[in-house]
Amino acid sequence: MAAVLHFLRACVRRPVFGLALLLWLSGLGQARAWTDTHVVGVAARLDASHLPTMRVALDVRVRVNAGRLNTLEVAGLDADATLAPDVVAVITSADGMIYLPSASTTGPGMVVLRFADRHAAPGHGDYTATLTYDTHQAFESAETLAGERKRLRWTLPSWEVGLPDVHIIVVAPQGTKAAELAASAAFGDETSLQALPTGIELTFRRVELPRTQAWEIAFDVPASARPATAAVATSQQRKAESAEAGNPGRPWTWLAGLALGLVALAKRRLTRRVCERYNLHPTPLVKLRSEQLRVLLLLASCAAGFGLFRVQALGSSVLLAFGIACALDRNLVRLPLPAASTFRVASEAELHRSRWRRLSEHFAAEAWLDTTTVVGMASLALAHAPWVLLSHHGAGRELWLCAALCVTPLFFTATRQQRPLSVAGMLAWLSQARAAAAFSAVSTELLVGSAPDGRALDARLRFSPASVVAGSGKLELCVTDALLYGRPRSALALLALSARGSPADAILAQALPGSEALLSPDGKHVARVCVTQSASEDAAKLLQWLTPAGNALARISEAA
Repeated sequence: MAAVLHFLRACVRRPVFGLALLLWLSGLGQARAWTDTHVVGVAARLDASHLPTMRVALDVRVRVNAGRLNTLEVAGLDADATLAPDVVAVITSADGMIYLPSASTTGPGMVVLRFADRHAAPGHGDYTATLTYDTHQAFESAETLAGERKRLRWTLPSWEVGLPDVHIIVVAPQGTKAAELAASAAFGDETSLQALPTGIELTFRRVELPRTQAWEIAFDVPASARPATAAVATSQQRKAESAEAGNPGRPWTWLAGLALGLVALAKRRLTRRVCERYNLHPTPLVKLRSEQLRVLLLLASCAAGFGLFRVQALGSSVLLAFGIACALDRNLVRLPLPAASTFRVASEAELHRSRWRRLSEHFAAEAWLDTTTVVGMASLALAHAPWVLLSHHGAGRELWLCAALCVTPLFFTATRQQRPLSVAGMLAWLSQARAAAAFSAVSTELLVGSAPDGRALDARLRFSPASVVAGSGKLELCVTDALLYGRPRSALALLALSARGSPADAILAQALPGSEALLSPDGKHVARVCVTQSASEDAAKLLQWLTPAGNALARISEAA
């Protein structure tokens, strides 16, 4: 312990020792960056339809138990193996993720797949490395047989571990057949032949290939046969095209990120428009003084998050999350509305228009990014659908999943439930309350409150019974804000006005014990506001109490 303290003290006093310590620690970190990988399966596909060139596509299944697959060396191939110029080498994960290593030949029969950036290399999991090369060796060393036939041989290299279920597929011209040799077990435990429209397909399969043992196959090709259409590189070309489409730095990835940023920016603009309409004050999640800076950061973060996803997935996810956060609001604070100066009776035409306006709110522009509407739920489902479909193809699945998760919060902020009802919504709600209770013996009117400039601000349902107890004032249903789970929500309230100390005041005080009582400035009237879940039913009961006949019956029942 003393020696350690002495060394640390020396590092502080002399920077050279500190530098040596840092170099030692960095070397230790590199030494620990080891990789535990091993090959678990091999398959090959040979295209002998364009002799003298034979194209070989080799699939090597690798399992990474720890670290990253920075380098993969495949040795023992044909000595003249030349990487196919029109097909790129790819490494595909079990869930379809495609990686693009650099491929090169480092010697006769040796191909190396390497990642320049260690963090871009595949990590823990199962992968299939596919490399394609051309060779002339099989044709040049072919054995000429009787009947103008040539016997071609190809050898699958040996591996350090035993491999189960190894198969080699050969696509060749019509008339090709597997070589009939005495030691047939050396050429495969099972051989099958399938006719193709332009050739044949030979399949050599072995139940198990022992460790350090190569596997040689042979097949006889007619010298005069017409070559079949090449089919080996087709699947590899599709893999290369899909991999190139998802390659970092491609223009479409940056444009897709920019499109995501525009969607987030549209949500912010629509939220600001809603706030102006309903007198709300938004509180941004990310505080920035300049709106122009917010827009720039939002678009740049989303575009860079998409464009750099293949290079650095974690950093791209952080950029996407930050870009979306710039468009979000923590909450919408409801500001007090000016009181309506005059109330007028709503006409039938106005009630009819209010129903259509209430319906149109579900299809407005802001509804498409609101999960509380039908079109908003459909938009959210469409945003998550592509990555589910891409799970069968692999390319772009993780990128789309990250984007879908980042865009999801846009559908749950500034929803219809976070803003007050419009006048059209109030009229529709009050109409339902009037129809829910039996007010056949009471005259009811739907009123609309307007500001001096004629703008509609409020709506109420007023009851006008024929006769009431002395001191009764107006009795109305209105829409107000009530706290629900700590947030303001629209709720129906019962508003009752009575003369102070009158019989009606006593009845209301008994019937509405939990209501908020407000005394008028002159001290002559009391206004009671009661927020209730069943406001229409409570209003019907109050009307019975406030009518002389209903009041007398109540007193008789209480005396009995």
